[in-house]
Amino acid sequence: MRIEAVSIEDLFQKSGNKEELIRLLDRIITEEAPGLERQFFSGPSITMIGYGEMPWNTASASGTWPVISLAPQKDTVNLYIAAEKEGKPLPSFYIEDFGKSAVGKSCVRIRSVKTLKKEALISLIRETVQWADAEKNRYGRRCAAKTE
Repeated sequence: MRIEAVSIEDLFQKSGNKEELIRLLDRIITEEAPGLERQFFSGPSITMIGYGEMPWNTASASGTWPVISLAPQKDTVNLYIAAEKEGKPLPSFYIEDFGKSAVGKSCVRIRSVKTLKKEALISLIRETVQWADAEKNRYGRRCAAKTE
């Protein structure tokens, strides 16, 4: 969902009834992944907070993308994870923790503070940071901005 915001704080304030949840998730991520730079991201179809960065390429475009990101949606706050394990998106290994309906291909949809599975979230974030650190270019440490 695209929210017309110009900064992270503006995104928080314009998140409506999801403001408390997105602030809590942001706090958990910044505590558990202190080495991943926190950035505001506004694209053509989504507005989100990104943590860390990595290069990405498709057939039609390339650029940088957050290793972890948070995006408020109509009924949820989506946590997007770029990490993989055994050739599969990392969130798919957390279906039993979050529930099948809450886990998409590379995201976890979180409905409320009350239903948040904090221990599973922390485990997922830590595993994502380990994945980013293990990658050749140490994803998340502004590697995509480096020029060789």
